[in-house]
Amino acid sequence: MLIVFFFFYSKGIVYKEFIPPRQTVNAAFYVEVLKRVKTRVVCVRPEIANTWVLHHDNAPSHASLLVREFLAKQTVATLPQPP
Repeated sequence: MLIVFFFFYSKGIVYKEFIPPRQTVNAAFYVEVLKRVKTRVVCVRPEIANTWVLHHDNAPSHASLLVREFLAKQTVATLPQPP
């Protein structure tokens, strides 16, 4: 199975990452991905570095306390996914 994270906005892809085979996508792994995304946004799209909004689904790793705390500390706004 191939799993890829894509982060994009209206002008194109900002960041993509292929998940290694047999890698579990848990909250800790997802936080590390989000750190790389935030760094990439600042580098390649500085005009949205302080205003970008993250929209993800209700996967357990996305909705975990660890991820929510990280996003709050980094002041990354999230668009909630309906249940």
